[in-house]
Amino acid sequence: MPAPPTDLPVDLPPPWTREGHRDPHPWMARMLEERPVAFDPESEVWHVFRYADVQAFHRETGDWSTARRMQRLPEEERVVRLLTTDPPDHQPLRELFSRAYRPRRMEGMEPRMRGICVGLIDAALARGQLDVVADLAAPLAAAMIRDLLGVPEEDESRFRVHFETLGELKSEKDPESRMLLYMGGATADDHRAATEYFRELVARRRAEPRDDMVSDLARIPAEDFEGQLDVGALLNEQLGAGQNTTVHLIGGMMALFLEHPEQFEKVRARPELVESAVEETLRYASPLQARPRLSARALSIHGAQIPDDAQGLGWIQAANLDPRVFRDPLRFDVTRSPNHHLAFGYGEHFCLGAWLARRAARVALQEWIARVGDFEPLAASAIERVPDFIVRGPARVPVSVTACA
Repeated sequence: MPAPPTDLPVDLPPPWTREGHRDPHPWMARMLEERPVAFDPESEVWHVFRYADVQAFHRETGDWSTARRMQRLPEEERVVRLLTTDPPDHQPLRELFSRAYRPRRMEGMEPRMRGICVGLIDAALARGQLDVVADLAAPLAAAMIRDLLGVPEEDESRFRVHFETLGELKSEKDPESRMLLYMGGATADDHRAATEYFRELVARRRAEPRDDMVSDLARIPAEDFEGQLDVGALLNEQLGAGQNTTVHLIGGMMALFLEHPEQFEKVRARPELVESAVEETLRYASPLQARPRLSARALSIHGAQIPDDAQGLGWIQAANLDPRVFRDPLRFDVTRSPNHHLAFGYGEHFCLGAWLARRAARVALQEWIARVGDFEPLAASAIERVPDFIVRGPARVPVSVTACA
């Protein structure tokens, strides 16, 4: 059989254009069926779509390297992070954070999660409306990830989370613009501020340790950081990634329920479906749509010849829509089982904060069901998406709310 084509279809806009960004599912369905591997000569990026190939993209570090991305950056922007290291360097870094994500600590965070959710939802009910992102998902995620790290409440005003744009959309006004990928570096000002803050906080935790991530790192001898680890970059990565995933998961879930109210009613009638609803949101509207790598050697995938050191994107969202794995994949179904999605990655780089994001979303949905009766969008076109094709989620989900009878 001849190899499938590797060019991009010209009759269907890709997700890095404004038109294709609105609903990337049709484009991904076409690629899954016709072009399992595709090359975009404009941006010089190879795209990988099918479930098994995206698994291999994340698992086979001898084929696809995340550490090589640093070589594409100026020296001053290169930082050591979990997401920019390959084995064997990755595992020691991961072990630094594994204690922070231990089950006992995670379980102990749930009562505070629930209390925050109740307070935020009750305040919204008193107003009669809320933006699910700004008034529920964002403050909940910020509180939980800062608790996990150990950022004191009194420091919140001086420490700002900086969300990098991971996949910049093409400009509609500039015909010469092209899709741009964030390669994992740190701009000088943002990096310097995070480094200074977290180094100061680590020093404070060495003197007065607590049960948090910064205290865990503070137990490592200070000399081990010098010239080897950038504590500011590592902790800033955890802060930004943890909030990003949780905010987009909760916001995306409620946006989907507005589009599919019959699915929400299923969960309200059968609360045991809460966990399944969260997992289906992760599959159908993955907060992280794709991950970049560089090929570590020349590769042949479905007949496509990919050279060494080529940019690649492994499309998590497309893998989660692969009909070879998921029945009726373009249908949002809160009863779906099994549901072995790849929303949190696969292999060495599986998301450390998966438990936290899942639990926060489950608690938010449980308390929403328990306290909110009716909810409706405040305007027909009120849901706005973040302008990023790698990270996907609503920027705003304004709704009117009434209390349960």
